[in-house]
Amino acid sequence: MTETEQIIVGLISSAGQSKSLAFEALKKVKTGEYDEARKILEQAKEADLQAHTVQTKLIQAEMYLKQRRVNNENCIMLCRWTFYNNAYE
Repeated sequence: MTETEQIIVGLISSAGQSKSLAFEALKKVKTGEYDEARKILEQAKEADLQAHTVQTKLIQAEMYLKQRRVNNENCIMLCRWTFYNNAYE
């Protein structure tokens, strides 16, 4: 498994944990255990924030790589243009 795949699995795991905790909190509310539900919701929020942070970093990394590809392609085109224009002077 690649590093990116491991990160994605962690993201899915955090999101799943958040959802499970949220449903657990709902069960506590139904039985009147409001303080316990608040504690569990806080845990769900932490898992949610962790998943969000990982997702944001993945998006930023993807955008960085796309920008680098564009810059590299532009550099190659500029180098070719310069070479051909200077070759025929």
